[in-house]
Amino acid sequence: MQKNKGFTIIELMIGVVLSLLLIAAAATVYLSSKKTNAVNQNILNIQNDGQLALQILKNDIRLAGWTKNNLQSQSMATPLAAGFADGGGTASDTLAIQYEGDTDCNGTAVSSGIVVNTYSVVGETLMCNNAPIIDGIESFQVLYGYSGNGGGVKYVIADDVADQTAVESIRFALLLRSDKAVPDGPSSRDYVVLDQNLTGFTDKKIRQVYSATAVILNRPHNLMEVGS
Repeated sequence: MQKNKGFTIIELMIGVVLSLLLIAAAATVYLSSKKTNAVNQNILNIQNDGQLALQILKNDIRLAGWTKNNLQSQSMATPLAAGFADGGGTASDTLAIQYEGDTDCNGTAVSSGIVVNTYSVVGETLMCNNAPIIDGIESFQVLYGYSGNGGGVKYVIADDVADQTAVESIRFALLLRSDKAVPDGPSSRDYVVLDQNLTGFTDKKIRQVYSATAVILNRPHNLMEVGS
């Protein structure tokens, strides 16, 4: 009668080593998947916020100078409102537009009939009339397109707008960042936000620049373009 033999020490060691290798492989896959998910979630959050910011700003800018009557003969003298300004250096700019309406960007009733919406960045939050819209904004830059001094449209900072009545479009850009750093995030990277080059980011957070140009639809020199 034969006796059943158990595992030898060598066989047991081989089994343990193989098990550890399988566990290590599974852990590697798990950690890699976790990192990928973290990056994708951060990118998705930034994209959602970026697209929302673009939509809000473009829709509002297109109303700048709007009047409720005949647009060509009774449009407001300027689509810009007091307070639009260049931030100076790499600081965020301030955009202030105006048009006829009943409520401002926050849904607040306007008794005068003239809506003034002022967009600025406080801390890292994009604000409209001092109410928060979107967090994680590190830079907000604005350029104004106008046809002053003859020639085609040129884009300049607020300080160089020689004639506010000639402003026919507004170009803007925002630099958004993720809430948390990611292990494989960029250790150092520069970002161009319109006329500003922002450097020195070493926190491994994900960042993206979103930009758009919005035509002010009711300016007299744009009416033919809109209808064509």
